[in-house]
Amino acid sequence: MGDRELPELRSRLRLDTTDLTRAQGAAERFVTRLNSTKIDTKSLDDFANKADQLGSKFTRNVTLPVLAGATAATKLAVDFESSFTQMQTLAGVTGDEVEGLKQHVLDLAKETGRSPDELAKGLYFIRSAGIDGATALDVLDASAKGAAIGLGDAASVADVLTSAINTYGAENLSAADAASQLAAAVAAGKGEAADFAPQLGRLLPIAQNLGVGFDQVAGAVSFLTQTNGDVAQSATMVAGVFQKLLAPVGTANDTLEKYGLTSDGVRKFLAENGLIATLQMLNDKLGGNREALRAVFQDTEAVNGVLGLLRNNGADAAKVIDDVTGSTNYLADAYKKLDDDPATNFKRDLAELQAQGIALGQKLVPLLADLAANTADVVGWFARLPEPVQTSLLAFVGLAAAIGPVAKTAGFATNAVSLLMKAAKSDALFSFSTALKEGAGAGQGFAASAGNAINAVGGLGPIAGVAAAGLAVLIASYLDAANSAKLAKEGAEALREEAERTGESLEETFNRRLARTLGGARRGG
Repeated sequence: MGDRELPELRSRLRLDTTDLTRAQGAAERFVTRLNSTKIDTKSLDDFANKADQLGSKFTRNVTLPVLAGATAATKLAVDFESSFTQMQTLAGVTGDEVEGLKQHVLDLAKETGRSPDELAKGLYFIRSAGIDGATALDVLDASAKGAAIGLGDAASVADVLTSAINTYGAENLSAADAASQLAAAVAAGKGEAADFAPQLGRLLPIAQNLGVGFDQVAGAVSFLTQTNGDVAQSATMVAGVFQKLLAPVGTANDTLEKYGLTSDGVRKFLAENGLIATLQMLNDKLGGNREALRAVFQDTEAVNGVLGLLRNNGADAAKVIDDVTGSTNYLADAYKKLDDDPATNFKRDLAELQAQGIALGQKLVPLLADLAANTADVVGWFARLPEPVQTSLLAFVGLAAAIGPVAKTAGFATNAVSLLMKAAKSDALFSFSTALKEGAGAGQGFAASAGNAINAVGGLGPIAGVAAAGLAVLIASYLDAANSAKLAKEGAEALREEAERTGESLEETFNRRLARTLGGARRGG
């Protein structure tokens, strides 16, 4: 009995192609309707390309700049305001001064090409050094111009200028003169410009005690760098010379007395005649005796500094120092040359753009602060608005930023429609319907028919290919469910009838038939 029932089971499991044939007919009708639709696919292609181009332009020129610009403007404003907040809280700037200082910084940024944030930090440094009023603005102006000609950033230049002015007094040394002397010293030396400012700053207190001016300090360090190229080492040499002249120790005083000198007399000569003249005088008094010179200065760095400055009997060092001393117009002349420099003009344009960004950010920051402080109220207020009003508000706010992505989406969608219209007039879509028909006529498994159909539309491109594959899967799912339901219904009715005939339960009948079927399958295999 198992041998007779197995072919019957196989027959029942054979695919019912009625629904497949029906699907093939629907596909043919779909192709016919598409072919009869009068749409110029060329115009669709043109629109799709233009929409895509428009979307790209708006995304690049509107969406991204709007988002990036708002973010950048807010950050510029926050950083800029932070420096002035520090001035008020830590540097003694009053609230009445702040607005005027802000405007001065913004104007100076446009003029010099230094960023507003850099100048704001420089101004904070100046005010922290105890310099205020017009002098503070003079130092800032000189620092900005010094930075523009390559002396370092504004804060580094302000460092040495504030040290010089605090050491010698604004009445004795102006910010412009100090910046000119610094620039001339950098030009005469071999060291990096940014290295001069911090090194000179540490030498000024002791130099002032000896009556040595800023110009001599800067010139001496500059000259020594011509040989070693190291600003820090040169500054250490000069510091050693100053220390031994300020307070001779040990055998130094004995040696000076041996040659008819005193430490007080040497210091007075130094204050009146300058550094190089003093070293020349000492060398002459000692008769060129290097051992006596070492006994006076003792420290190796100091001795090397003296010998370096006395090269060519000090004439070369004296010339450099004289050039630095007389360089009162150096900064102005160097800065004027920047007017024809393309890089400087670009920096000026950029600084003006940053100033405008700060102005925008200053307007955005309070709005964002208010929004952050009242987030719950804003969200609640917006949620209580009628839905059409909410939609309209969001649409207006996001319109500019959304145009790009929307246009690109429209271009993609239009391109897909055009592709399907072309597919309707192609052999590929006809092959798709033919594959369905062949599958139904031959009674093949639906998986094979769907595979043939998907392969047939491969030439239509990814959009149509996905659409065809989706259609095949939908049809397959429908037919599979329909056939499974039909077989299940027939099987249930057969079991119920047999159970009634034999008086068995449905479970007993099912187990018996299953065992018989499997046994026949093993014998047949």
